[in-house]
Amino acid sequence: MESFERLKGMVFGLATGDALGVPVEFSNRESCRENPVTGMRGFGTHTQPAGTWSDDASMTFCTMEAMLGDYHPELLGDYFLRWIQQGFWTPHGLVFDRGLATTAALQRLAAGTPAVLAGGNDEMSNGNGSLMRMAPLAWHPEKDEAAFFHLVREASSVTHRHPRSVMACHFYLHLLRQLFRHKPAKAWEEVRMNWPSQMEILWPEAAAELAAFERILQPDFVSLSEDEIQSGGYVMHSLEASVWCLLNTNSYADAVLKAVNLGGDTDTTGAICGALAGAFYGYSSIPKEWIRILARTTEIENLALRFNGKFCL
Repeated sequence: MESFERLKGMVFGLATGDALGVPVEFSNRESCRENPVTGMRGFGTHTQPAGTWSDDASMTFCTMEAMLGDYHPELLGDYFLRWIQQGFWTPHGLVFDRGLATTAALQRLAAGTPAVLAGGNDEMSNGNGSLMRMAPLAWHPEKDEAAFFHLVREASSVTHRHPRSVMACHFYLHLLRQLFRHKPAKAWEEVRMNWPSQMEILWPEAAAELAAFERILQPDFVSLSEDEIQSGGYVMHSLEASVWCLLNTNSYADAVLKAVNLGGDTDTTGAICGALAGAFYGYSSIPKEWIRILARTTEIENLALRFNGKFCL
């Protein structure tokens, strides 16, 4: 698969999964089973028109903009402030959804806290707000593993500085990169077998946090029942749910619909799973009727082209 097909798949896959989840965010699983999402819907939880994506895609697009510039954490933070204060890279000029930990971090950033110290560092600051926006860093050209981990740690720390969130982001990016070469089951197996020891080498603090990843690293993780998968806003639940949906389906559409219909933090689970599935199956795998409804498709296409010009050519 050509690199732009994969990149565009990630970008549109994330935004589409996000938009599929927006109308049913915070719905419980039972209601999603009774009235499952099967395509783009309008209104619902946030009273937004069909095809509207949320903070997940907005902050991902801001991350791409920062990477297109002279990337550093302060620039990344500046783009996030433009988003939350001015509506930059929002679907309709208005921020209608934002996480509490992210909002608090950006308030600290606006007040002068350095970007790498703005994110919360307590155990309760382990929402999914950095994981949801991290996918573009998989295309960063840094090859040195220690340097790449440092980059991921700084990027996460702008909003989420706790080691668990940082490690979840690194796990996710490691899986994304494996999907460039392998089918999902093989990609996950490569991460499962190699990531823990790599993590301990890269960051001594990681050893104390590896217990949080025990379940997603178990050989039988893929065989867990849906009732054993949680889909709220906790970073580990979002990571597990997204990966589980990818591993238990065989197409982009099936993966993101399974993710969204878990209920809970549906837009974020849809976005994270959508980025993984889009990167593997490619842009052409995303149903065209969903993309036709998606907000700002021309601008998203242009962003993907600019990003491809710097990172894929």
